Amino acid sequence: MFAKFKKKSPPKTPQQERQEKLAQIGSQLAQIRTEKGISLKLIETKTQIPVRLLHAIETGDLNSLPEPVYIRGLIKQFADALGLDGTEIANTFPIDLNLERRNSRFRLRLPSWQFQLRPFHLYFLYILLVVLAVRGIANVLRQSAPEIAIAPQPVAQPSPTTKTTPKVTKPAPAPKKPQTKPVVVDLKINELSWLEIRADGKRVFQGNLPKGTQRTWTANQQIIVRAGNAGGVLVKFNDEPPKLLGQLGQVQTVTYQAKPAPANR
Repeated sequence: MFAKFKKKSPPKTPQQERQEKLAQIGSQLAQIRTEKGISLKLIETKTQIPVRLLHAIETGDLNSLPEPVYIRGLIKQFADALGLDGTEIANTFPIDLNLERRNSRFRLRLPSWQFQLRPFHLYFLYILLVVLAVRGIANVLRQSAPEIAIAPQPVAQPSPTTKTTPKVTKPAPAPKKPQTKPVVVDLKINELSWLEIRADGKRVFQGNLPKGTQRTWTANQQIIVRAGNAGGVLVKFNDEPPKLLGQLGQVQTVTYQAKPAPANR
């Protein structure tokens, strides 16, 4: 009896492995982004990666992306923007290590006689520059120094003393600084949204807020509200009536400034 051998399938090429892994990573990133309610436009703002490349990663479109080593960097930034471990996820994407080995072997074969810049070369160059600079300054000063003739000074005659009474001036009152009302922003979350809050230039909150959440922030001069789902955020600024920040799914940034307080009569 002859043993039956199962024919092995041919091994996958590096391009096929990258294609399959990119499709797997892109599907996971797209699912997590959708669950968090974050748009690709917001990811583009945070990472400076064009939307077309982010879309190519999510759909596993390898032909629309650059070299594999750059794809790994794009995946890391994408995952970091979603709050994930970008380094761990990006390292699962395979790149062509053979090319790196060939480049390293090529670098090792460079001739040993090529010139190398050593510390004593830099020291010698520094001394030479200092000497040239000192000589140049000395020549300029020698050429530009004018001959000064010393003339006899006349004898000063004493002048009669007169009594003067100094005038006393009252200091002007300091101008009063206009008083401003503090900035108070109340947020009510009607739909899940990613938010970033800055008060007087400092970031005081960043993250997702679920539906039904109510939060209040105060500042002396300014509050900036940035929302990834503006239509799901209801904002009340100081004594003004509440209103929606924008449309559903829209990324919107609104600045609320302090207003002058009414003068006391």
